[in-house]
Amino acid sequence: MIFCPDSSVIAGSREDLLWERRDLIGNPAMGIVEAVKETVQRLVDVLCRPDRIAVYFVEVFGRNIGGGAKNYTKTGKVGFRLFDVVFHRELRRDVAAGPPTGSLTGVTTADSCMLMPTRS
Repeated sequence: MIFCPDSSVIAGSREDLLWERRDLIGNPAMGIVEAVKETVQRLVDVLCRPDRIAVYFVEVFGRNIGGGAKNYTKTGKVGFRLFDVVFHRELRRDVAAGPPTGSLTGVTTADSCMLMPTRS
């Protein structure tokens, strides 16, 4: 999930971009959009910030996704887990200058906890 400064949020798979949060129809590939859609809409105002692009790497699991799907659910539900985060803060940097130097700023506990789906 890519949270951008202009409040756009893009969800994708390893190979493809599948949905932007304002799209009426997303690509249904592997249930990824269905799994993250509610969380994206709930967090867009918190995670989209004017000074950065935030990329949250998640793994979608359950239903028929992957060989171990039966180990996650018997009811066919789909979920996701966060496994990595990257913040890109140098938005106005000249691309020709090469990659940024120094270390990336890590995710805070508050940022990662906000990604957890709520139970209803």
